[in-house]
Amino acid sequence: MFTATPASAQVPPGVFSRPLHFVYARTAGKAFSGNSDPALNHTDAQLLTALDQVPGGVTALVPFFLNVTNVAQYDTFIRSITETRGIIIVPGVGGDPDTGERIDSAGYKAMAANAKPYTDYLRLENMQGYLDRGTGGRAAIQSMINYAVGLGYKHIMLNPWPVDINNQPIPFTNPELDSTIYQVRLTKVNTPQGYCPDHTKDATNWGLPNNTTITNMMAYRRVKVLINYESAPQHEALSCLERESALSSRAAMNITATAIENYTAFDLHWAPPFTTAYDPLKWGTWTWEANRLGDF
Repeated sequence: MFTATPASAQVPPGVFSRPLHFVYARTAGKAFSGNSDPALNHTDAQLLTALDQVPGGVTALVPFFLNVTNVAQYDTFIRSITETRGIIIVPGVGGDPDTGERIDSAGYKAMAANAKPYTDYLRLENMQGYLDRGTGGRAAIQSMINYAVGLGYKHIMLNPWPVDINNQPIPFTNPELDSTIYQVRLTKVNTPQGYCPDHTKDATNWGLPNNTTITNMMAYRRVKVLINYESAPQHEALSCLERESALSSRAAMNITATAIENYTAFDLHWAPPFTTAYDPLKWGTWTWEANRLGDF
């Protein structure tokens, strides 16, 4: 068992008080523009109006960018988030480890470098996949962490913090590694419309992840932990609930939010979704979601 060590570059208090899983742009461009479903298309003004509805204000947008190279093209909107509203953005870098492209490839390094002028925060994606199957494995992950630190990133989130075969966290030691992210529990079924919850498992669906995973992580290093609904399958499953019964995704998300409120052992933070896979504006659930996030 590891001896618990603090992350010396601790995330400042309040940064992850009210985080939102929000993807503004990805490799192909703006996420909320040009979709075949017009209900998923929103102007920048509409997005800002929605974000402003959270009581106390959104504190962080994670990942905000997902594998975006030309970050500067969104300069005006970024500044309306970071400077006007004081919201932290946490760009995400990393793709499919099965393609053979290393996490420390020149392309991913360029994405991280181009985002740096706007933030001190970075999220490295698909860490477990890169560890288990990615070219370069642990060495490539360490190389990318070192590169990000060299760029001046002060706070790096691993999505998730990868573990070994014994479910123990890989002992990366950079002090800038001060947060991670875990997904809610979900037993799913695949349908022609996408993932849906397996309702025979509703007693555990939408609850917190395996407590051993969190406990082992905290035994190694006390970091901030975001609990979210990863874009697939959890976001799709929330949308499936809405197709089954209008506004029913609110009860599912409330299971998670309430579990986090009642969990006092470690520092967990609820990061509800606002993406094209689950768009609360489309489903009419944003007012509830914004107010519930404001409870934190």
